Amino acid sequence: MAHVVDVAHVVDVAHVVDVAHVVDIIPGNGHAPNLIPQFSMEEEDHNCDADEEVTVHKRSLAAPYVRLCREVMRHSESTVPGDAFSEWTMQLHTRGLGNDVCVCGKKHIVELNSLENRVNSQVLYPVGSSCVKYFSEELVEEWKAMRSTFMRERAARIKALRLGFGKYASKTYEEVGEQDPFYAQWLMSLSKFATNPANDTYHPDNTEIHRLLQKGIDASTKKKSKCMLILDK
Repeated sequence: MAHVVDVAHVVDVAHVVDVAHVVDIIPGNGHAPNLIPQFSMEEEDHNCDADEEVTVHKRSLAAPYVRLCREVMRHSESTVPGDAFSEWTMQLHTRGLGNDVCVCGKKHIVELNSLENRVNSQVLYPVGSSCVKYFSEELVEEWKAMRSTFMRERAARIKALRLGFGKYASKTYEEVGEQDPFYAQWLMSLSKFATNPANDTYHPDNTEIHRLLQKGIDASTKKKSKCMLILDK
């Protein structure tokens, strides 16, 4: 059984108690957490021996959750963790370029969520999708619905985009791939449409643009194959 601290002193925790079991009480099923692991951010800077790798791994898993708890408690009215996490509701869901940092300290998050406290109107932003799942079931359902709507509208918006330059400026990416596969392949090689987050010109939409170009290329290939079969007859 893992040790926990008095919730009233959660921000002032100074030492780890039974670090090996900290990760065991981290909730991951979308329910508001009722326990705060006794954990200190100061411990992250301590050097450990090689035979303590497992402990270090568990500590690294627990650290973001503890930081999240601290932020939630700091901006909530209730001093009880479970109640504090239940005070929040979804305000906004969007996507970034992968260079944002969650309130829990996780870097390179792409999905950005804005949460609003219904009691005191405080706002938490950005909150990554992994951390959203620690809040109430109602908030998680709100997040799922908002995320689904956002992704659906985003896909429709990108599908309707026109190339905007060159000889196919007025064509959609899918139409370009279908009408000129070689040109589409060239477009996919440009850094402007890089799907690697490490590229300076990367944008989340690029992955969808690649998919549409490839869809057009595949459609063109099938059409040509069908024509060849007809000619062979």
